[in-house]
Amino acid sequence: MDEMMEKLGKTLGPNKEPQDEKELVRYYIKALALEACTEQNTALQKCFQRSWYPICRKEQEDYWNCYRKETIRLRKHYDVY
Repeated sequence: MDEMMEKLGKTLGPNKEPQDEKELVRYYIKALALEACTEQNTALQKCFQRSWYPICRKEQEDYWNCYRKETIRLRKHYDVY
């Protein structure tokens, strides 16, 4: 839980406070989605260290598909759109 709150703090930034509970839940959802897609994100970062977009296209698609799927699932779960 501490790790997720740390990620949430990085997402919010040092001077930005959520304006309401809904926005706070959205930031939390982003942090959970990033955590759920860690494996794909790591593969993408490793690819970027070696090359750039054309070669890393599969890794990018895998990561963004995972992230979209997780955020949609979590938004439905927390009833935040």
